[in-house]
Amino acid sequence: MADLFHTIRNLWRNITTSGAGELLTMERRRRIVFLNSINLIGMLILFIFSTNRYLGGDINTAIADMVACSILLFTFIYMRARKKFVFASYMIVSSVFLLFSFLLYDGGGDMSSSLWIQTYPLVAIFILGLRPGLIISTIYLAGACCIIFIPEAAKIAYGFNFGLRIVGSYMLVFMFAIFYESARRETQGKLEKLSADLLAAKKQTDSILANVKEGIFLLDNGLRMGSEYSKELERIFGTTEIEAVPFMKLLEGKTKQKVLSAVNDYLEMFFKPAMNIELLEEINPLDRIELHFKDSGAGFMTRHLEFTFTPVSREEGKVNILGTVKDVTDEVELANKLKAQETRTKKQMEQLFRIINVGPDMLTEFILDSEVEVENVNKLLKSDEKNYASIIDSMYQSVHAIKGNAILLGMTGFSRKLHSIEDELNAIKEKDLSWNDLLHQTIRLTEIKNEINDIKDLIKKVLSFQTDNRLQKIENKDLLLNAVQRTIDVMSREMGKTIKLVAEKFDSRMITAKQRKVVKDILIQLTRNALSHGIEHPDQRKALAKDDSGTIVVSSAIHDGKLTITYRDDGQGLNLQKIKNKARAIETFKNMDLDTMPEQKLLSLIFHPRFSTAAETTLSAGRGIGLNLIKSKIEQSGGNLKVRSARGKFCEFVITLPLQ
Repeated sequence: MADLFHTIRNLWRNITTSGAGELLTMERRRRIVFLNSINLIGMLILFIFSTNRYLGGDINTAIADMVACSILLFTFIYMRARKKFVFASYMIVSSVFLLFSFLLYDGGGDMSSSLWIQTYPLVAIFILGLRPGLIISTIYLAGACCIIFIPEAAKIAYGFNFGLRIVGSYMLVFMFAIFYESARRETQGKLEKLSADLLAAKKQTDSILANVKEGIFLLDNGLRMGSEYSKELERIFGTTEIEAVPFMKLLEGKTKQKVLSAVNDYLEMFFKPAMNIELLEEINPLDRIELHFKDSGAGFMTRHLEFTFTPVSREEGKVNILGTVKDVTDEVELANKLKAQETRTKKQMEQLFRIINVGPDMLTEFILDSEVEVENVNKLLKSDEKNYASIIDSMYQSVHAIKGNAILLGMTGFSRKLHSIEDELNAIKEKDLSWNDLLHQTIRLTEIKNEINDIKDLIKKVLSFQTDNRLQKIENKDLLLNAVQRTIDVMSREMGKTIKLVAEKFDSRMITAKQRKVVKDILIQLTRNALSHGIEHPDQRKALAKDDSGTIVVSSAIHDGKLTITYRDDGQGLNLQKIKNKARAIETFKNMDLDTMPEQKLLSLIFHPRFSTAAETTLSAGRGIGLNLIKSKIEQSGGNLKVRSARGKFCEFVITLPLQ
């Protein structure tokens, strides 16, 4: 039914505007509609009158009516076809002039035809306008007076008094038409001026809304978007379908549901009588929010937006909400970059302060060793190796080695990052590995590589500074012992222990360049273990009648073409009962008879992966990985490892490596 009504309305509009409705001004369209309405109604009335006159035997009047009807039909078709409305207007006014003159002349049997002339001023003035209508209406009045008052000018005698009434009525309608049209034109002029002013103001508003760099919009009491809003809003939300759309729908799918609920509850507060504007500003959940929009591809892009809301009073006490939204993504990203740069600079400064007094050879060695470890893992990740668990193990060993060297140089921040990567590697070892797991680790490897490059740049600056200022005061003849001593210094300071290194029987010249890195990693790991697990705190040592300071003894020798390195500390030794208890908690050893197991075999359990007697995991110990890595490195080098221990007295490791 609604569609039928819509169709009929459009058809009538097309007929009454001669098919030119969209091309006409409002005033012009109004006159054309009036012309066509006069045509259609006039044709209908004249056709009825003509038929009635013809059936009544009044042939002349019937013909006059039919001629006038034909003129109106011609005019209607002419306007439709040619769109020349001025000519058609004069045709209609002229045809009505002639018809009304004939009707006045003819009079009809009851003189009713004379009543038609009263409408002529209205027709002429409204169709032609004030000045042309005034002239032609006056001419018609003069002609009507001649027909009425000149004897025998009409077929019937009107009489003086009746003629005066006709003319008086005509004059009254004439004056009314003049005053009405004058008032209408004045009002029309004011309306046109007001419309022009409003249009100019709208253009200015549209220009502002099109160019302002903030989203501006209005929400009604149903939280629907208004029809007027800034163009920036379309860019921010990535859609042109904004008008009358619920505000919550624009946010839907771009943030969490609980945020949407909070926003809806917040906006509803604006319509409550006792709203507190200052409080509403403080609790705004959209003060700064991160929204996720679908991009042109299959992913999402994040925008950081700032919303503000202000109540706006409307007519009849209604309240709308004026909203503004600003895209601050660039500002947030810049702030994040500055923060990251600040953090990076701070980290570099901390690292710089820690390594500035380290010998240049040790710094260079750290970079070289770290790059070797990274490159080894990189080769594994690029290889066709399908044993993902083996790759993860190798990566863990390399990360652990780099972490040990970083701790050696006092790079605490970098060490913690490597420690977190170890956590990740430990976690994924417990599940079925896939290529995606390795892909993620490739990203982590890149992070390590980038940070090593940053440290490398810092070390270059430090080396340059040390060289230029002749600050190379540390003896670099024995980098291996320097590495061990550095580890002792760093860890003993953190743990509140006092440790001395005895290395009179250690000769680094026995160690070939190929063995150097393996031996260094082993000595550093054993030193970390000694300080974390073996050597007691000074108070404990006093209670045990030991010296306050713990002692680490390192020696080297060559026997039967093999290199032997002995590492011994005078700490609490290995606790066999703790080893048994820990072994019982590991699936691999549950079925073993640990109570009757030989001591040497029992001690060898500490080299099993994840075997640790530490109460908690720290940056230096507790994972049960260090000794396993030592054993792996020794076996990969073709050597072997033995351990001896006396409870409460010492722990000793004997490493044998082939000369290379």
